[in-house]
Amino acid sequence: MANILNLSQEQRDKEFALFRAGDACIPDLVARHVVVITCGVALWFATQQTIMLVWAFGYLLLNIFYVSFLRHQSGPASTRQIAVTAAWSVGIALWYGAMVIYIATLSHGDFLILAACGVVGAALHSLSQNSELSVSAYVDLFAVLVPAIGVAFVAAMIPESFG
Repeated sequence: MANILNLSQEQRDKEFALFRAGDACIPDLVARHVVVITCGVALWFATQQTIMLVWAFGYLLLNIFYVSFLRHQSGPASTRQIAVTAAWSVGIALWYGAMVIYIATLSHGDFLILAACGVVGAALHSLSQNSELSVSAYVDLFAVLVPAIGVAFVAAMIPESFG
């Protein structure tokens, strides 16, 4: 990954534009939020665990503030803007990934399958957003790897989840 401290102004502008293009696309945001809110509510009905609603609506709020930040930045991109954007994106990925891993730990095997679907969804989002290696692409890779490794670990450690 390129060292963001040594990027030229042109490279910083390009990196920030990639974050903005990938994370502030309204149709993609609406689709992701509808899926996450729907899943959160369905999981709440299935488990009666309030954490499911906190996760879904927390994800929505984190993204609203993040997209607002992306859309209100103007002028040449600074190293600080790139770092804040990458950190915020990682935070959202961790929020999403933590719940995917938690869902995998629930006692019924169907939840493990649902968690695997969450990993696949993150992977498809990442693939659709990144056409080149950039800071944004590395953040998206992290967003897929964390829940994937977590779900795989749970599946390996709790084989009775399938039965």
